[in-house]
Amino acid sequence: ITLIKQGIKYAFNPARFEMVSKKPIIILDGAHNEQAMNALIDSVKQIFPNHRIKVLFACMQDKPFDKMLNLIETITKDITLTTIDYHRALNIEGLSYKKIEDPKIAFNTLKSTLDDDVLLVTGSLYFVSYIRNIL
Repeated sequence: ITLIKQGIKYAFNPARFEMVSKKPIIILDGAHNEQAMNALIDSVKQIFPNHRIKVLFACMQDKPFDKMLNLIETITKDITLTTIDYHRALNIEGLSYKKIEDPKIAFNTLKSTLDDDVLLVTGSLYFVSYIRNIL
């Protein structure tokens, strides 16, 4: 049982509420469906109740992006959409949010605007992995 407790204590699940920076606060989370997004939103509300939240979002076209974005809007209206070069990536044209097509530029742009804000990068494990690799 001690080994199990140690294993749990030191377990690491990348891209699941992964804080990659504390100053500024940057969280990567690969939430890519309604249930995962609900859990993410609940965690953000609990852990950062007094912070302004900025979201960088990209997802796959076969995911419920409208429901996920509606959930995100319960914690912030500061949502920027981007995309990745992947055949399943959501086409963000026509969606009524801020958009920065290039994900690296989008990330660096939002990161440069952070003060005491939280930057939440989410919507797809593919997308979050891409951002994680450029860090």
